[in-house]
Amino acid sequence: PLWDDPHIKPPFGSVQINWGHPLAQGLLGYILFNEGAGQARELVRERRGTAVSGVAGWKTSIKGLTKNWTGNETDWYERDVALEPIRGTWACAVRRSGTVGSYARPFGKTAHNGTDGSGAQFVSYDFEYNPGGAGQNIVNANINVNGSLKTTPNYTLDDATIAHVNSASFDGTVLRYYLNGIERTSLNASGDMTYDTSTTGRLLLGGS
Repeated sequence: PLWDDPHIKPPFGSVQINWGHPLAQGLLGYILFNEGAGQARELVRERRGTAVSGVAGWKTSIKGLTKNWTGNETDWYERDVALEPIRGTWACAVRRSGTVGSYARPFGKTAHNGTDGSGAQFVSYDFEYNPGGAGQNIVNANINVNGSLKTTPNYTLDDATIAHVNSASFDGTVLRYYLNGIERTSLNASGDMTYDTSTTGRLLLGGS
């Protein structure tokens, strides 16, 4: 069945990805966060994540259920080569509650479990809030290109406590950061996105 309200999440288990839709073509991963308990399910491969540190709770927002990371809780999904394109687009909806530490990462494909946000060897692609302590409303997008970290200029959100959608794209020559569908910053970067090919090259949600 199809869900006809774009403003509210459908209940868990009530819908599936519409693979005939143009936006689903080339889709590698999708996490809806509508389970309400346990770990969120990645819908393309029908798998649940695992808590790395702590257990993030759930809360109800105006758009439905969502995960609520309140500290350093982190969920991860095992490395999957299908999530390692040399070009791509990634996105996540975020609302900050309280303060976050340096290099807070709501979403990222990392290397070596992303244990440090300051070097290229720890990031394949992600978004980071308060990068290097730059500020609670500061966000940027990062990728690893040919083994080197590429970072868009920092962008200042009007208010990170208001729900917003981050997205980024890399076409082999330019890394672009978008806020709510509008391009805000970019960085010239030529090459291919590169990855940690061991089991520690996981997809991480929440934490730093």
